[in-house]
Amino acid sequence: MATVLPLRVLIIDDNELTRSLLQLILRGAKYNVVGDAADAKSGLSMAKSLHPDIILLDNNMPGGNGIDIVKPLRQALPKAVILMVTTSSEQEVIKAAMVDGASGFVLKPFNTQSVLNTISESSRHFVLANPAVPIA
Repeated sequence: MATVLPLRVLIIDDNELTRSLLQLILRGAKYNVVGDAADAKSGLSMAKSLHPDIILLDNNMPGGNGIDIVKPLRQALPKAVILMVTTSSEQEVIKAAMVDGASGFVLKPFNTQSVLNTISESSRHFVLANPAVPIA
């Protein structure tokens, strides 16, 4: 019987708290977080060397935004799921990401369920997840 290896994830986000929270969520769901980067340039380099199955990519980062590296990520890793993790739900940002090859969006603020559901759904079709709603 073949062993199923956990999906490999790379997180690219300038906010350390966001990276840590995503790592906690993903590791708890048995994903293999293979790396994290605080900027687009190092994230692109890491993606090319680590070959993750899933990339969680912030849009607004110092020194370059995530949208700018979606196309090179898609060219380098044509089968990877690329999810934008951002506060922006502007139509032009969403359209640009889709055209360049993003698989979907996780809108901040997010929670465990919104992240995991978006990853699951995005393997089938483009997904725009609503921000998490606090439980009263």
